[in-house]
Parts: sequence; structure tokens; C-alpha cells
Amino acid sequence: MASLEESFPRGGTRKIHKSEKAFQQSVEQDNLFNISTEEESTKRKKNQKGPAKTKKLKIEKRESSKSVREKFEILSVESLCEGMRILGCVKEVNELELVISLPNGLRGFVQVTEICDAYTKKLNEQVAQEEPLKDLLHLPELFSPGMLVRCVVNSVGITERGKRSVKLSLNPRNVNRVLSAEALKPGMLLTGTVSSLEDHGYLVDIGVDGTRAFLPLPKAQEYIRQKNKGAKLKVGQYLNCVIEEVKGNGGVVSLSVGHAEVSTAIATEDQNWTLNNLLPGLVVKAQVQKVTPHGLTLNFLTFFTGLVDFMQLDPKKAGTYFSNQAVRACILCVHPRTRVVRLSLRPIFLQPGRPLTRLSCQHLGAVLDDVPVQGFFNKAGATFRLKDGILAYARLSHLSDSKNTFKPESFKPGNAHKCRIIDYSPMDELALLSLRTSIIEAQYLRYHDIKPGAVVKGTVLTIKPYGMLVKVGQQIRGLVPAMHLADILIKNPEKKYHVGDEVKCRVLLCDPEAKKLMMTLKKTLVESTLPAITCYADAKPGLQTHGFIIRAKDYGFSDSLLCRKPALVSTVESGQDPKNFSEIHPGMLLVGFVKSIKDYGVFIQFPSGLSGLAPKAIMSDKFVTSTSDHFVEGQTVVAKVTNVDEEKQRMLLSLRLSDCALGDLAAASLLLLRQCLEELQGVRSLMRNRDSVLIQTLAEMTAGMVLDLVVQEVLEDGSVLFSGGPVPGLVLRASKYHRAGQEVESGQKKKVVILNVDMLKLEVHVSLHQDLVNRKAKKLKKDSEHQAIVQHLEESFAVASLVETGHLAAFSLTSHLNDTFRFDSEKLHVGQGVSLTLKTTEPGMTGLLFAVEGPAAKRTMRQTRKDSETVDEDEEVDLALAVGTVKKHTLSIGDMVTGTVKSIKPTHVVVTLEDGVIGCIHASHILDDVPEGTSPTTKLKVGKTVTARVIGGRDMKTYKCYVLSTADEVLTLSLRSSRTNPETKSKIEDPEINSIQDIKKGQLLRGYVRSVQPHGVLFGLGPSVVGLAQYPHVSQYSPSKKTLYNKYLPEGKLLTAKILSLNHQKNLVELSFLPSDTGKPDVLSASMELPLSKQEARKIEAEERDQKGEEKNQKRKEKKSQKGQAEARLSNKEKTQGKRLRTPASERERVNKKAKRARLSEEDDSGMEVYYREGEEEMEETNVLPKEKPTKPAEAPRLQLPSGFAWNVGLDSLTPALPPRGESSDSEEDEKPHQATQKKKSKKERDLEKQKAEKELSRVEEALMDPRRQPESADDFDRLVLSSPNSSILWLQYMAFHLQATEIEKARAVAERALKTISFREEQEKLNVWVALLNLENMYGSQESLSKVFERAVQYNEPLKVYLHLADIYTKSEKLQEAGELYNRMLKRFRQEKAVWIKYGAFLLRRSQAGASHRVLQRALECLPSKEHVDVITKFAQLEFQLGDAERAKAIFENTLSTYPKRTDVWSVYIDMTIKHGSQKEVRDIFERVIHLSLVPKRMKFFFKRYLDYEKQHGTEKDVQAVKAKALEYVEAKSSVLEE
Repeated sequence: MASLEESFPRGGTRKIHKSEKAFQQSVEQDNLFNISTEEESTKRKKNQKGPAKTKKLKIEKRESSKSVREKFEILSVESLCEGMRILGCVKEVNELELVISLPNGLRGFVQVTEICDAYTKKLNEQVAQEEPLKDLLHLPELFSPGMLVRCVVNSVGITERGKRSVKLSLNPRNVNRVLSAEALKPGMLLTGTVSSLEDHGYLVDIGVDGTRAFLPLPKAQEYIRQKNKGAKLKVGQYLNCVIEEVKGNGGVVSLSVGHAEVSTAIATEDQNWTLNNLLPGLVVKAQVQKVTPHGLTLNFLTFFTGLVDFMQLDPKKAGTYFSNQAVRACILCVHPRTRVVRLSLRPIFLQPGRPLTRLSCQHLGAVLDDVPVQGFFNKAGATFRLKDGILAYARLSHLSDSKNTFKPESFKPGNAHKCRIIDYSPMDELALLSLRTSIIEAQYLRYHDIKPGAVVKGTVLTIKPYGMLVKVGQQIRGLVPAMHLADILIKNPEKKYHVGDEVKCRVLLCDPEAKKLMMTLKKTLVESTLPAITCYADAKPGLQTHGFIIRAKDYGFSDSLLCRKPALVSTVESGQDPKNFSEIHPGMLLVGFVKSIKDYGVFIQFPSGLSGLAPKAIMSDKFVTSTSDHFVEGQTVVAKVTNVDEEKQRMLLSLRLSDCALGDLAAASLLLLRQCLEELQGVRSLMRNRDSVLIQTLAEMTAGMVLDLVVQEVLEDGSVLFSGGPVPGLVLRASKYHRAGQEVESGQKKKVVILNVDMLKLEVHVSLHQDLVNRKAKKLKKDSEHQAIVQHLEESFAVASLVETGHLAAFSLTSHLNDTFRFDSEKLHVGQGVSLTLKTTEPGMTGLLFAVEGPAAKRTMRQTRKDSETVDEDEEVDLALAVGTVKKHTLSIGDMVTGTVKSIKPTHVVVTLEDGVIGCIHASHILDDVPEGTSPTTKLKVGKTVTARVIGGRDMKTYKCYVLSTADEVLTLSLRSSRTNPETKSKIEDPEINSIQDIKKGQLLRGYVRSVQPHGVLFGLGPSVVGLAQYPHVSQYSPSKKTLYNKYLPEGKLLTAKILSLNHQKNLVELSFLPSDTGKPDVLSASMELPLSKQEARKIEAEERDQKGEEKNQKRKEKKSQKGQAEARLSNKEKTQGKRLRTPASERERVNKKAKRARLSEEDDSGMEVYYREGEEEMEETNVLPKEKPTKPAEAPRLQLPSGFAWNVGLDSLTPALPPRGESSDSEEDEKPHQATQKKKSKKERDLEKQKAEKELSRVEEALMDPRRQPESADDFDRLVLSSPNSSILWLQYMAFHLQATEIEKARAVAERALKTISFREEQEKLNVWVALLNLENMYGSQESLSKVFERAVQYNEPLKVYLHLADIYTKSEKLQEAGELYNRMLKRFRQEKAVWIKYGAFLLRRSQAGASHRVLQRALECLPSKEHVDVITKFAQLEFQLGDAERAKAIFENTLSTYPKRTDVWSVYIDMTIKHGSQKEVRDIFERVIHLSLVPKRMKFFFKRYLDYEKQHGTEKDVQAVKAKALEYVEAKSSVLEE
């Protein structure tokens, strides 16, 4: 009872008897480190007198010091005993055992039957059934190297070779045997194994009798997702658990395996730990009691004392420990008899559940000379200090070849020895050494040292039917298969070989990870002097070597598959390559290569031989037209598993970048660049071995070298060939761009810089750019951002020059293995500006700096010149200025461009090009051959895509300056087919007129009316050439009112004119429109009854008499064709295809016969427009087409309208004299009553009606020509959606048009039509229509119809977007109950999407349900991954600021920032919210806290700047100065720290 009280003190103190002290000192001496002895000595010192006391005290102190030294002896195999609980690390995982690394360089083994009882039971079942169980995982699937495990020593035995072997157990029943059900407390950290899977969770075996431990499924989700790759937990899986709840006095406990709970678990006094049940792996708060050269003694859990040896100190704090210092420590082991507790202060052990990362030493196997001894331990070994300052350790058995030759005195501190690194201890982070001569001189120390093809000597260990086992080294054994025992197959190998024989073998295969070594004894192979092929790099055409047949098939012999792909090799080496389908789960990312390409997708194969299909739909984020455009066979790719059919051994894969992201894009881009350039360097090294001097010279050339060359030839494409390089016959090329606009001739000497050397094509690309040849000497900084210009493009990388210095840098064109497809618009071009971030500052063997490209948005377009343009030195535009300035375009004269029609004017069309540049197409540059009576601008529609060629621009003489200085450029474009496709048309009807030099006197030209002036008509012959036709030369009529010219000569009207005179000095052109000059009809209408000359009248009468008969017949035919037509068709405007309709009889008979004849002879119109038939002589003779003569296609109407479009105004509503609709006659007699009616009206009335009709028609025509006109009918909308079928805005306007007329069904029909019409590529446009249809059904439909539309929308779109839109629709229409129900559905289906939780939280806050919103936040944190927690909490805090309680929002922010004080994004949001909703004092308080944080200078600069801006806006000058002073103080403090 007394000892029990001592072990479990209940508080307070009591007097201890001497006998109890003696007993305590003798029993627990190891635990107390003689502290009690020292205390007694001190007490006795007070009671004793004289010199005797002092002498006795010194003796006791020496004994105490010696005892402490002994207690700090590090662990050895001898100090281990059965039942000892110890923390270990999984070092190797084999099929039947685990190799465990223990503290102080020890090692133990765990058999497969020592995992847990449930796993052993499963193994027995498998043995009984003699077939593998599906749900039984192998040890490599349950454990991975680096895992920390709690072990108990089962036994310490001696092997056949006389070595000690430590057998361990992980069985919770053995490890946790010291615990009882009553001792279990919440917060305890235990280890256990999964024993069974239940409906709502897992039963976990924690090894405590009378206790059932249960892990609920929600508590296991995070672990399953993050650490188990989404797979369910299996029997035998090892877990670190925290007790959440204890029920029934320990009968039932609830566990949690969450990372947050496990990693922060600390053993406390409340959990009532004792020396009997302390477990390894527990983290405790401790206090340093004593600091010694050999280690520390700690006081922990108030009453317990433990020791920390020097190996387990924190390396960063070694030598800084002091008494009473508070530390955190991890229990390593507890001796069951002496109760000595050993602890570790290394940080890696202070976070339970976190695996060890470093498991090996890079110098493993290295032999080291003169390594000094650091310290010697009698029972354990010695420590050494390596050259790089790292501590190493050698066990006692490795300090000499045998016990007889061991001399302890030779291991005094400072003595040097020769040794070899043989292993690495992860538990101590120490290299393990050996001083044995046999090990130091051994040829092979481990499997990694043996390479295929090597000839090795070994000793025969045993002979089996499958082959012979041979011992090659101390720990290395190899197998010689039966077929490799001799050149021929032998039946009785034991007659030829005997155990102990020394044999000479050649290595065929060595797998260090699996510890497999296969060798051959075939004499031909062993003694072969031919080179051995160990990898594809060794195989060269024509090489001869020896080999052996492993398989014979119908198609020939077979050998094994080798691979050198770095990504695949690293995947296999890291063990991330699944070996069978049972290891593959949806969501896994695997690295493989394209095996074959089909129309429906690509097949991906993985290193283990498994393969899967990536269907076309999920092969790329971009639209896939052809699978072969995106991938090539053999290409390495990253694939995400989307579906696994284990039964059929099939799996579906996604290759989309959005699914297969591997982390930081910049790092991935740099890695791909390095791999690419390393491969090219490998090619160079191979080339150096060639005999050709030319190839060797190429191999020595690197980018950035400056050469003096001679121009050999200037090619037709503008590129330059050089000769005169280091080797005769070497030809170097500079492209047209890299000619840099210089005039070069054959024989000239030029300095060039090498851009790239293509070793495969034997090409050298060079540049004449002066800023590259004459680079600036400037120191570059790593990770600095620079503007650069692309100078050369390869398949996978590009070479660019830095604008500031001219240095050449390489950057990868891709940032992912799958990112190999580019649309033309995404491709880089030589001369284009890019933003680069440097990753190296000195050019390596390649001559190039390594860089990573910035965002594509920072790219700038290339600046080009005209072909004929040369640049003088004083006119050379600085490339830095060209790139640094934001350029609007890079177009030059002659470039082909594509754009969209923005607006249509009478004389020109405005076009928006792809890069936002505005261009203008003059009417004369639209068509080469303009049909009679038409305007070229009507051939184009707003929104139509057109292809054009640049023919000019403002200030084109100084085009370079214009690009850099003009803010709002307008280019002049041409759509003439002779320009865009010169080869398609040889005859040009209208020549291009760009200057007055292009025209001659007397020439007939067509053009467009610019304006009517007081002295004449201005007439445009070209974009910049305008002529004047004075009124006497405009028309043969003489109108009294000049305003008639404005009416009948509108802007943009096409006419033919004759050049009367030219004045080149004044740029004046005089024109004539008279029929006598042009041979064309008069520009003014004869219907105005203007006075004519007698000669003109006689000419008209003659023509009328010759054509009278034909007029009548034609009139009858046209009237028949008009019968039944709608009123909207006007005879003076609309014509049927292939025929021209004549003027209606009522119009023709309003005037006298003579005037009528004159009208008909001049034009076939009612006075509105004139039709021209240029280039057709027969049309000049008559204005009426014969019936039997077909009309030419060129005679299309002037204003062409798409089908389905009708005029809004009928002719009968404009001219009352017109006959009623459908009233027509085949005879002239039927027209007489109308003639009589017309004659009753006066001439003035007829003129007024006529003018009124003409005004109305002009108004209608102008309205319809206006591109800004809004549609007013269903036909209008049909026309618009036909021209822009993918525009959801037009479809929605169409639906709204029907809804305004309450035509619900028609609106639904329009929506369904839109969904069928819009291209499947336009996902967002389709979604807009779906949302509109949901809105329609919500407002006008039933709940059933809404549900049906919603279900369809979910099938055809991303479900989450549809759910969110419907929730918004419900909310806006005040259907709050339906919205709440929908959000609950979303939380079940999309629980991993933070947007859903945030939306629901905002919804609740808007309904003033703050409590419910708080509960939603808690649920969100339970369901979402931990990486999303901070963002979600921040969003909810913002919502609280905006919609809820500002104080609660502040509390949330404060709590978050106390946990994540360095999250600058959260600080920034907090500041923004406080500025909007808080007081100035609160804002300043936050700024004061932020500027005192320990952040990187870049972040501190950001916050100081924000603080300064805030004070400038809201504070006084004094406040501003105070902020500046604080910033200066921070900078000075930072500088002083750097100087120190």
C-alpha cells in the first residue's frame, strides 16, 4: 500500500521514513537519477559538522556523477527486455514481416501474425480455404515506410549466425495490455487496428479487456479521403486514435482519427497516467530538471522523471537547454522493470500521426577516412562526427572485426578511424557506421550496389528444384534459375555444384526494393567480352552482344520491356504504381503513357501493365475534334481514375487538366523544361563521340554564343544563310524576323548570336538583332519578373530574350504532361512579348537561363514592318519600348485579318478585329464587281465574320511611331476578293483608286455620292479621292429646287462618272454624270416632269415607238405575277428572282402619255431609285427586258432582304390611287376606270400624294437599314436568331417578346428551339436558356412542369450550377420554403462544395435566422476538407458583417487569425470589412497588429502601403507621418538583423 501511495500521490506531502527512503532509492534509482540521494546529502549536510562531512559529501557526489553517466547510456540490444514498450518506425515492408527502426540505431522485426487478432484470424481463414480472400490486404497495403508504430518487445533471441534478433509485436492486445477499462479517459491517444466494418462505422481493436471501441463513419471520412485515397478501411489497418467519449465505465468508447485531433493530442494529469501504463508515442509537457553533457533529465506529468539522451535532442536547439525550461517531449520507451522512461525532443515526434520523411542516407555505402570519435559508450557503441558536421553512430559489434581485437582505449574522443556508412536510422536521423575490415573492403554492401551485367563471385548456399541460392555479400543473396545453371539444361545440378562452392556469375536482374537478385552461370554469358545491353541507351544499330531466349511465339522471340521515361521511373520508384485492379480507386492520379489512339478515345498503359480508356468526352478541357490532334502514341500523361470495373478488369480515365492538376504549375513547368533540356544535352554528349568534325562542332555550340559570319545568300522568303563558321561547310540560318530589317548582301560580314542548335536536324538558328548580340552586363535576381521577346520556338520549349539585358532564357510551353494541344489563337509566335520569371540567374551548359512564363494575359503582340521597309539607325524603335508599351495591334499593310462587322454606314463598314482593333472598309473596297442597282454595304450584316486585307491606316508613312503613339487607331481594310484571294479572280471591274495618280482624264469610273454641296455633288472614287460634279454636269434636267438633289442623290448612292479634268497640284477632280458622257441613265427621275431639250424629247419618242408593243405584253405578264401577293411588296423596290417588276399601271397613268413614255425610257421606277446596267450594251438600248431573255444574276435588287422579312407599310396605305389588293386585269380596258379616277384629281394633289408616299418609303427604308433597329415581330426575331444562332441573349429576348403578349406556349417553344439550335460547345449559352425556362415555369407553369424542366436541366448541365440557379429563382420569387428544401437537397448531394454552404448561410442570414446559419457553418467544417476551412470561415464572417451581427463577425475573424496568424488574405479581408462596417479606431487597431506580425518583407510592404493609403484618406498629416515612421523603423530593424 505504501508503494502504491508513492506511485500515485494524491497531493500534499508527508514525512517519509528512512526505510521507505532506502527502499525507494534502491527500487526506483533508474527513474530518479539519484536525485533523491543528492537531496538527502544536502539534508545531512545541515546536521553534520567538521571536515568529515565535506569528505563524505565529495565521495557521494562522485558516485552520483558516475551513476548519472551510467543512466545516460544509450539503448543497446542487451538493455531491451521482454515486455518493454517502445516507439518504432516502419523501415521496410515485406510480404511476411515488417522491419522496424528503433531508437539508438536498433532494429526489430514484426511477423505477419503480430499485427492484430482479427488479421491473424483472416490469415488462418485464407490458409484453410487455400485461396486468397478479397477483403484481406497484404502487409505492403497496410503499412508504408515512415509510419510510427507502438511496439512491445516479444523476445530477444540469437540467430544461427550468432547475432541478436529483436522480435516485436504491434498487436494492441500486447501493447495496451497495461491499460484497463476503468483507466480510459477522453483525450487519451491510443493505437489500434480495424477489426471489422459495421453499418455506421468501424470496430477498432485497442487491446483493452472489457472495452469495445467504435469509430463512427463521419469521424473516419477525413482520414479515408486524405490518407487512404478514398478507400474504406480494411481489417488490420493501423490507426492512431483519440478517445472522444467513454461510456459505461470504459465498456464502450468512441474514437476519432481526425488529423487535427490526433496531431494535437497531449497526455495530461487528468488522464491519470502512471509508470505502469505509460505508453510510447505519448506527447507530454515537461520541464528540464538537469542539463548534462550526456543529455537531459525531464520532469513531466508533475511526478515523473525521464531522461533524454543526446541523440534525441532537437538538433536546432542542442546546447541551448537550461534548467526549468518548459518543453514538449515524446515518450520513446518505458522499461518494465527499472521503470526508466526515455523521451525525445525531436520535433518530428511531437505531432502524432505524422510519418517520418527521411528514411535513407544519400552517401550509403561510402567509405570514409579519418572520421573523429565524438563519444564512446561501454555497452552500446561510439558516435562519430562526419565532415559535414552530421553525427554518426557505430554499434559496439561494428567497432572491430571481433571481440578479441576490440580496444576501448582507441575510441577516446578525437581519435580518427576509417569506416563505412552501412545504414541509416530514421528514429535518430543518424548514419550508422561500421569499422569492420570485411565490410569496408566488401565489393557489394547492399543490393543497390549491384548493377545488371556485372560479374560477381559468390558462395553456394543451397540447391533447390527452382534454382540455386548464392551468397554474394554479407547481407546479399541471389538466385540462379534452373535454366541458367549451364549453357544447356541440366537435370541433376547437385552433381555439378555443392554447398560452399565458390562460383562466378553474371547479374541479369537486380531489384533493390524487393531484394531480388537474379544471376546466370551460363558460361557463354559469364565469359562474354561483348558489351552488355542493360538499357535502351546502350543499344545502338549494328551492336553485337550475347543474349538468351526467354519466350518463343508465332511471331518471333520476346524479351522484357524497358523504360527510361523519368515520370514513369519515378512513379515506380516511389511505389505509386498499382499492381492490380484491387489497388485502384476512383479519384486516384496515375502516371502512364499513351498506348494507342482511337477515334473514340485513347488507351493509357501504366508501368505495371494495367491499362484504361480515356474517352473523347473527358480527354481534354478543350473541344476535341480529332483525338490524334491532342495526344501521340508513347506520350507520358497523368490520368485520373473516374470509374473502375474490377470484375471486367476495366477502368475509365480522365486526362482533363482540371482533373489531373499536380500542384504548382510554375514548378511543373520548370521540371518539364529541365527534363527536356537534359535529354537534349544527352543527345549532345552522344554526338561528341562521332567522328565527324561538323557534328562535334555542333555539339560544342550553345545558345548565346556570338559568332562573326559571312552572308552566303539571301533567300526569297527573306531569311539569310551564313557561312564562315568554325568549320567549313557549316551553314547557319537567320529567319526574316531575325534579319532585323537590315539590308544584307552576299559577302558581308555580320555578327550574330546563336539562338538554338538543333542536333537532330543539324541546324543552327541565329539572329542579327543588335540587342541580342550586344548584351548588357546586369546582375539578375532569381524569381524576378522580366519582359521578354520570343526569339525561337521549339516543339516543347521556347527561347526568349530579356528586354532589359538581351540575355536568352528558355521556358517550357507547357506546365503539365497532358497540356500539349493549342488552338491557333493560343500559340506563341516569334516576336511576341511575354512575361518571364527567372529560376536561374546564370546560364548553364545549355547557355540559357531557365524561366517560367507568367499569365497569358501579359502577352503582347508582335511589332512588324512592311516587307519593303528598312529602318535607319536613328529610326530604330527600341524593343524595350515596343514591348513595354501596350500595343493595340501588330498589323501592317498586306496582312490578312478576320473580324466581325460592328456597324454598317452608307459609305463604309466598321469592323472589329480579333484583338479589339477597329477597322474601316470603304464601300469601294467591298466588291470587285458591284451588281447594278445594289449597294455593296448591304452584302454585309452586323455580327457577320469577314476576312479582309489591310491596305492602309492613319499616318502609315511612320507606321512604327503611329503604333506606339496613337491612342485610338483605325485601320483601313479591304474585302475585295482580288485582295483577299488574288488567285481567284483575274478581271477587276472597278480599279482601286487610292490617289489622284491612279486616274486619268476621260476615264469612266464608278463611285459613291459623298454629299450634295451648293456648287455641286461631291463624289467618292476611293477612300481618299473625292471629285466634284458641278450641277450642269450632274443631270440633263434643270430642277428649280436644289433640295431635289439631296433627295435623289443620297449619300452612298452608286453612280458612274466621267473624268473631265484633273489638277494634280490642287488635288482637284472634275466629273460628269450626264448620260451623254457616261452612257448611263440620268441621275434624276423623269417622273418629276422637269423640262427637257427638244433633242432629248425626240430621242425618247423614237425609243417609245419601237418598244410600245413589248411594253404592253410585259405589263400583262407582270400583273399576273403580282396577283395574290401581299400588300407589303412594292413594285418600285422588290423584284422576283430573275425578273424585274414593272411600275404599276396606276402609277404610270397619273401623267400624260408623253411624260409616261419619257419616264419609261429613262428608268423603270416610280421616282425612288435609279437602276444601272453598266457594262451591258444591250441594256443601254432598252430599259425593258424581253420575255424570252433570262435576267443575269447581277441584276439583284438594290436592297436585298432575307426571306421571311416583310415591309411594314403597304403601298395602298401610302398611295390612295393604287388598286385594291388582288385587283388586276389582263386587258387594258380594265385599267380605264382607274385612269378616269386619276384624271379627276388635280396635278397638285397628285404631286402631294406622291411626295408623301416617297417620304414614307424613304423613312421605312432608312429604319430597316439601321443596324440598331429593335426587332418588332416574330419574323424579325427569326431573322436575328438565324444570323446569330448561338446568342442566348437573342433567344431570351424572343421569349420575352412572346411573354409580353402572354403567349406562354410560344415562349416555351422558342426555348426548346433554342436548346436544339445552340451549339453543344456553347455550354454557358445553353445554361442561360435553361435558367430562363426555369424562370418561365416558376412564374407561369406548375410545380410539376418546373420539376420536369429542372430534371432535364440537371442531366444536360453541371448539376451544381442548375441547383444554385433554381435556388436563386425560388429566393427572388419569395418561395422560401421551396428554397430551403432545395438547399437541404444540395447539402446532401454537394457536401464537398463550399459554395453551397456559403450560399445557404447567406440565405439563412437574409431570413434573420442567425442561429441556423451558425449551425450550418459547423456542419460545413465537419464535411469540407480542412484546407477549405479558413476560406469558408472567412466567407461566413463576411456574411455576418453584411447581413448579420458585426460583433460576431469580428469574433470569427479574431478566432481564425489567432489560429492562422500568417494568413495575410484573411487579414486583408478583415481590414476591408472593418473599414466598411467599423470605426476608425478599430481599423487602426487592426493595422497596428498587422504591422507587428513576423511576415516576409513583401507582405509587410503591402500592409504598410494599405495603412498609409487609409491614413491619407481618413487621417491627418500627423497620422500619415506616424505610419511612415513605423515603416522606416521596420526597415531599419530588418536591416540590422541582416547585418548581424
